[in-house]
Amino acid sequence: MMKKIILFMAYFGKPPAYFPIWMKAAAYNDTIDFLLITDCREIKEKTSVPNIRVRQMDFVTFKDKVQSRFPFQIKMHDYGRVSQFRPAFGYIFPEEIKGYDLWGFIECDLIPGDIRAFLTDEVLQKHEKFFKLGHFQLYQNTDRLNTLFMAKTPYAVNYKLAFRRNILFFEEIIGMYKITVREKIRLYDKRVFCDIRPSHYFFERSNFSYTGESTEKCLFVYENGKLYEFWSDSQGIFQKKEVLYVHLQKREMKVCTSDWNQYLIVPNKFTAYQDVTRQLFEEINENAAVRDNRYGRFYRKMFWKNKRKRLRNPDWWIFLLIRIKIKILTVFLKNKE
Repeated sequence: MMKKIILFMAYFGKPPAYFPIWMKAAAYNDTIDFLLITDCREIKEKTSVPNIRVRQMDFVTFKDKVQSRFPFQIKMHDYGRVSQFRPAFGYIFPEEIKGYDLWGFIECDLIPGDIRAFLTDEVLQKHEKFFKLGHFQLYQNTDRLNTLFMAKTPYAVNYKLAFRRNILFFEEIIGMYKITVREKIRLYDKRVFCDIRPSHYFFERSNFSYTGESTEKCLFVYENGKLYEFWSDSQGIFQKKEVLYVHLQKREMKVCTSDWNQYLIVPNKFTAYQDVTRQLFEEINENAAVRDNRYGRFYRKMFWKNKRKRLRNPDWWIFLLIRIKIKILTVFLKNKE
């Protein structure tokens, strides 16, 4: 029997312009249920897909729901803080995961392909947790995995500190990934997705946390539930492969097509479907390269603006000290082994 999966997406505020395309891609994954927790009435009004359910909830009510599951005071002062609590969704919303074999979370700034093509029942049976970055994660629906975020180890950020302070990336490397490794959880972490680097206008793979991964320029084609990446490798060989999803890292993407069953995903828009040849690939990347300098200046300006804002926040310094401590302990452990 096919394992039942539910994916949470908690999103507050106005969704990105391409959200209807995300909805269509989610609908193609009709053997997986999606639960959207949002304050956006427009999403609820336009959702009529059997495998997508919307739970209307304003941000204050959501915060109160999360707070009710913890005896200490949590810190959730804006929408951006929601991500730190996602590894606890199985614990926070037990009523929503009842009857499911696995639960997880997904972001709306990615386009999913055929999820079951990669996460087959055989793969799901052999592993307990799936992926380590914050775009998409999946957990077995067991008491141990639902409370994994509570595990204590000096090699990871403690959940109480992460939930009480403005500590970033608990759901990723310095938190849940470190906990997963120390608790010897069976992790599935193949790089079957594409994470786009945000610092360039053209699409270039980010190899963040995947040392040795290539970073070629690329573009994508969506075809009736399947997502394909096209790229030219270091030897100049033009290649194509199916991927689980492409993470657009909050890019502002224009929607230039009305056919959401098949289309191209290029910098920085969804456009009408056409066969991708080497010539088309090179033309798209040449045009993107022309705009890269201006885009890069804008990105660097925003990056340093956010950096200065963080440096004025005491929690950011706590976060840096924790990262240094974890790095030192990790090196010490490796030397000891």
